[in-house]
Amino acid sequence: MRAIHESLPVGHCFKSYGYKTYRNDANNFTLLKTAFCEYLKSALEKYSGLSLVDFELETYHKALEENDIEHHSFIKSVGRRLPNEVLPMDYINGLIEIANADLNNDFRIYKESIEFRVVRPGNPDNNALHRDHWFPYFLPLVNVYLPLAGSHYDSAMRVVPLSHEWPDEDVVPTFTYEESAAGKNILKMA
Repeated sequence: MRAIHESLPVGHCFKSYGYKTYRNDANNFTLLKTAFCEYLKSALEKYSGLSLVDFELETYHKALEENDIEHHSFIKSVGRRLPNEVLPMDYINGLIEIANADLNNDFRIYKESIEFRVVRPGNPDNNALHRDHWFPYFLPLVNVYLPLAGSHYDSAMRVVPLSHEWPDEDVVPTFTYEESAAGKNILKMA
């Protein structure tokens, strides 16, 4: 199966679904992907005590299976926030510049940090459907979905065509802001 992002042209009809497709420098993308792969490999080796010789993002799930490593425990131990020095930022900054020019805004990275999600094929690693604007600390917000190892129907971000047009009253949150970790921290301080 060919990954969606490999064949999706700029200006694709995803726009009618509430999404926009951008292209950026392929060399900087390769540097970004390589840096993230090295980060994940290093974190996995530190966590497991193993040496993972032929590690690739595309076969992350196989490395876990072969070495009896539990995905959720590993991700919980390493966290989803990347240390700032991990990634070469040229590619991401280029995407932000494109979005700023296209949307006439001044977007920047939220709290100067990037978070990642690793979704294994055939596993329920996705979040339940939600809207980030339910959380007040995310306003204003533009999400950037940057698949590093392919994007398929069961990838990290599920695409629900035309869901951007659904009124909030028709979308039931899986949890409230007050039930979230950030909301609980705010309530403790009050």
